[in-house]
Amino acid sequence: MPIFWEQKGITENVLLTRGPELTKKAFHKHASDIVSTYGPCHIINLLRYKKRREALLTREYVRQCYESELKDKLTTTNFDFHGYCGGERYQALKVLVN
Repeated sequence: MPIFWEQKGITENVLLTRGPELTKKAFHKHASDIVSTYGPCHIINLLRYKKRREALLTREYVRQCYESELKDKLTTTNFDFHGYCGGERYQALKVLVN
């Protein structure tokens, strides 16, 4: 995820270390490399949007997509993997896929 952030430990809050304008250049480089290699991209975000720290990253990532010069080539979908596939549901999903 081309967003500048840090987190101390897996349970601590996330801190965005650069603002949207400073992030824009790195995001554009990353998106441009991907689009030039693969063409238009559908981005699936697996972060949980109910957890504050993950929602913060999701919100900034989506902002960068929508404000990007390449926004017509980037589509995003939020998919709460743990919400849909956590615990026993993940085991059932593995059986269905295999």
